Amino acid sequence: MTDAAAPIEQLLIDLMRAPDSVAGERLAALDAANRDALVGLARRSRCAPYLAHVLDTRGDFALPDGLHALRERGMFRALAIGRECAHIHAMLADAGIDHVFLKGVALAFRDYAQPWMRPMRDIDILIEPGRLDDAYSLLHRAGGGIERFAHVPPEMQRDGKHLPPVHSPGRVVPVELHYRMLSPKLALPAAALAHLEAAVWQGRERVRIGEADVPVPRDEILLAHLLIHGMLDHELNNGPLFLADLVALLRARPPHRERWVALVERTGLQHMVALAASMLPGDAREALAVDAASVTVVDDATVRALMFQPERYRAQVKVMASLADDRIGSRVALAARKLFVSRAALTGQWRFEGHAPGTEPRSMIGFRLWYMATKLRQFFRRRSRSEDATLQSLRRFRAQLSAPPGDA
Repeated sequence: MTDAAAPIEQLLIDLMRAPDSVAGERLAALDAANRDALVGLARRSRCAPYLAHVLDTRGDFALPDGLHALRERGMFRALAIGRECAHIHAMLADAGIDHVFLKGVALAFRDYAQPWMRPMRDIDILIEPGRLDDAYSLLHRAGGGIERFAHVPPEMQRDGKHLPPVHSPGRVVPVELHYRMLSPKLALPAAALAHLEAAVWQGRERVRIGEADVPVPRDEILLAHLLIHGMLDHELNNGPLFLADLVALLRARPPHRERWVALVERTGLQHMVALAASMLPGDAREALAVDAASVTVVDDATVRALMFQPERYRAQVKVMASLADDRIGSRVALAARKLFVSRAALTGQWRFEGHAPGTEPRSMIGFRLWYMATKLRQFFRRRSRSEDATLQSLRRFRAQLSAPPGDA
C-alpha cells in the first residue's frame, strides 16, 4: 500500500461496510483516474458487483462505465452457479449423502439482496462423516478434475479441511468438498472446534435456489464460520468483501441473541467478536451483541494494510510474522514444516513459479534443493516499504486477537 493509494483503499472499505455514511462530496471529488483506480481495486478485491449496486442505488454518483459490464457478468455468473448448486444438491440427495452448503453460496443466496452482488469463486460443501469418498467420486465423474490440482492425490489432503477441487457438473465453477468446516490447524481449542463441527449439522436452514431448497448453516453458525475464516484463518487478507459479508448477514438475518451469546462463550470467540465490532457500523455491531466496553479497535491503517496486501506474498508475510513472534522451538518447527513438504506441495510451488507441468525435477533431492533455494530467496530478498508495513500490521493484529477483549 502506498500513501497515494490509501484514500481509494479507505473509500472502498467504507463503501463496503457503511455506504450510507460516505458523503456525496467524497465521491464527487474523484477525478477520472481515481474512479478507474476505485473500479480496479474493487475488481481485484472481488467486490465490483457489490460496489456497482452501492453506487447505483445512491443516486448521487454516475456508475463508472467499467462497472456496468462487471455487474452484468456477475448476474449471469450467479445464475449459472445457482443452477450448479441445485444440480449438485439433487445429485447428493439422490445418493443419500447429507451435506451443507457453506460460505459464499449461503451468503449470496440467503443474505444479499441479490445473489450476483456477492461474487463466488467456488462452491464449498460440507459432506457428512463417512460419505466423503462417495461424494468425491460422484462429483468427479460429473464434472471432472481440475488440471492444476491433478498432481495432488486426494488422500494427501486429509489433514486439512477439503479435498482438491473438482469441476461442477456443468464445468462452471470449482467445487470443494469439505470433510471439516474448519481447519484443525487454527488456533482454537480442540473442544471449540469439535463443538462447531457438530453444531453445523444441527438446526440447519434451507435457502431457495431455483427449484431446490438447499441446506445451509443456521444464522449463528454461519456468522461464527465467517468470523473465524476471515479473521483467524485469513487474518483479513481476503479483502473488504469480508466486511460486506458481515453487514449483509447481520442485517438480513441477525442471529438469535441468546444462541449467539452462548455459542461465543462456549467457543471462546469473544476476542474475534470484539475486534469485528470495531470495523462495523452501529446496527451491525448491535447485532453482534458486544458490550461497548469490550470492543477492541482495529485502526484503519492496519485494516487497509491487511486487506490490500499483494496476494503473491501473503503466505511469506504470515511466515515472517510467525518467525518474529514465536518461541525458538516453534520457529524451528515452522521452518521444518515449510521446507520439508510433500512432493505435491513441491509441484504446486513449481507451477506457482511459472514452470510448465511435467518439467519439475525427478530427483526428490534436487527438487527439495530448488524449493529451499526459492523459499530462502523469497525470505531474504529486499522487501518494499509496503510489505514491511503489512508485516507490522499483521503482528499488531495477531497481538490483538490473542489479547483479552477490550485490551488495547
